Amino acid sequence: HAKTQCAGRVNRHRLLPVTEPNVYLLPTSLRAIRGSEPGGFHYCRPGPEGNVAALRQSYRLPSPWVADLLAPATVAVIDAQPHLLPGLGGHMAALEHRKIAEHLSDPHAPCSLRGFWTPAVKAWLSGAHAHRMPFRQSTGSLDVWLHPDQDQFFETNRGGRDIARGETIVMHPQHTLGVHRLLDLTPATIWEEEQRKHPEWANDEHKKRSFCQRYLQVSIPIYGDSLPSRIYSPDFGVHPPLE
Repeated sequence: HAKTQCAGRVNRHRLLPVTEPNVYLLPTSLRAIRGSEPGGFHYCRPGPEGNVAALRQSYRLPSPWVADLLAPATVAVIDAQPHLLPGLGGHMAALEHRKIAEHLSDPHAPCSLRGFWTPAVKAWLSGAHAHRMPFRQSTGSLDVWLHPDQDQFFETNRGGRDIARGETIVMHPQHTLGVHRLLDLTPATIWEEEQRKHPEWANDEHKKRSFCQRYLQVSIPIYGDSLPSRIYSPDFGVHPPLE
């Protein structure tokens, strides 16, 4: 796979046929040349070689040389054909397939498919835990959005009709913090900035409504059957009344 990716960087999206060699592969890995890999693994991280503690296995290729590990056809011409299919890729692909198969079949491996047939896992998959430990019921919510021009929040019902929610969210537009703002992110300012980007939206009520519903929306949780009123201020957003 790595050599196919590398070859793609050399001759990608080019229509001219290749008539002479234009890619060179080292006869072995840099680890083998340097002798720097502990345990004598030459194709590890990346590569299929290495010790796998979960499987209590050591995976090692029979030779460090590319000519011995890869099928000749996959080295003579490097293209996008699937060289990792079983029986086509030489020792390198064979070890990769063996390693994957043992990961999937060993019941002690972290990603083992056989592990799903243990009694504990079957109980989880059948929903036994969910039946014994049900999740708490989610609270309802009221989704409202702010219309900067009208200075009030609206709820859009299932029929698409906008309902003013002035009794639910009381507007308090005055700034409540006596500090200088580094960023003015109030809804009115955001809408003015959007209008400067799209002047044609100034008289398009549909665009304005869609923008407000998407970017100026807030969800108010409903606990029980009551929906206590909220206060809106540019500094604190939507919050319960301060006592």
